[in-house]
Amino acid sequence: MWHQRSRTRTRVLTVLAAPSVALAAWAVVRGLGTDLVTDDGRAVGAASVVVVSLLAALAGWGVVRLLERHTRRPALGWGLVASATLSLSILGPSTTASGAALVGLVLLHLVTAAVVMGGFSASFGPAWPAHHS
Repeated sequence: MWHQRSRTRTRVLTVLAAPSVALAAWAVVRGLGTDLVTDDGRAVGAASVVVVSLLAALAGWGVVRLLERHTRRPALGWGLVASATLSLSILGPSTTASGAALVGLVLLHLVTAAVVMGGFSASFGPAWPAHHS
C-alpha cells in the first residue's frame, strides 16, 4: 500500500537528488574540457547549477501539491506541466550559448528534468492499486 510517508520520502529524495545529479553532470562536462560560458561571457559555475536545480525541484514539488489539490488526475497534469516546462527551459541555453557550451547546458537541463520529472512521477504511487481478492 502506498503511504503518505513513502510519497514524502520520494519527494524529499527527488529534491536532494536533482542538485546532486546536476552537479555530477556539470563536473563531467567540465572534466571533458567544456567551458560552460554563455555567449555574453557569463560562466555557469557549480554554485549556480546547485542553486538553480534545487529551486527547480522545489518549484516542481509545489506544482505537484497544487495539482493534487486542484485536479482529478494530478499525475497526468504533472506530466504535461513538467514536459512543457522542460521545453521552455531549453530555450534559455539555446538562445544564450553556442557550440559545446550549448550542448553542455542543454545536458544539464535534461539531466535535472529527468530526475525531477521521474522522481515526482514516482511519488504518485502505483498507477493501478493492487486488488485484494
